[in-house]
Amino acid sequence: MYTTTVTGPPRGAEPSTPPTPDGPAAAAAQYTRWGWPVTVTGTRLLLSTGTKVSAVELAAELAGEVQHFLAGRLLGGPVVALPSTPHRWLLLADSAEETPQRSIDRLHGRGAITHRSGALVPLPPSQLACGAATWKAPPALAGPWLPPFTAIAAAVRTLTSAIEGRSAHQTR
Repeated sequence: MYTTTVTGPPRGAEPSTPPTPDGPAAAAAQYTRWGWPVTVTGTRLLLSTGTKVSAVELAAELAGEVQHFLAGRLLGGPVVALPSTPHRWLLLADSAEETPQRSIDRLHGRGAITHRSGALVPLPPSQLACGAATWKAPPALAGPWLPPFTAIAAAVRTLTSAIEGRSAHQTR
């Protein structure tokens, strides 16, 4: 198994390419040095979530707002853009294994998918059926830093509550 990490660029920025080796096997070697469990399967590089890392998958627009919110508090971490329509991003975080189920359910109610407990998520340079996974916020080569899962959850709650509040105010 191998490992990986990511960090975040400004909201709405185009996917960037981190200064990592080309190809899944070379990238997997780098990620493994960072202690992230990854597996290479053909053209896919898959991160196994669990005790080291988790991922919160969100619609790209909300994920960009969350990343911007976190970065402003020096908590921005790695972000992967998935090649899907509608566009979705993975915000990588520390482990969510100890997170109460009610917190996971609250995130789900706001459109988030929490990847933990052995779920596999693609990391760049994975080639998927609908395109390539890319870094929105690449990890630092010296060793990636992951924000606390709770920080991402709190940012999602804060931002979606603010959006709901604006919508309610506009309908009055």
